[in-house]
Amino acid sequence: SMTVADIALSCGFTSATYFSRSFVARFGRRASDARRDAVITRAAG
Repeated sequence: SMTVADIALSCGFTSATYFSRSFVARFGRRASDARRDAVITRAAG
């Protein structure tokens, strides 16, 4: 289970803040919300 900061770094971002702002600009929602929803979906499997 990676944190949003871990995901940002693994995607090549040097700043978790910049990643988070870019994610919202692209997808219209926070990365942490998308991550939480993915975890819930996997658990419901």
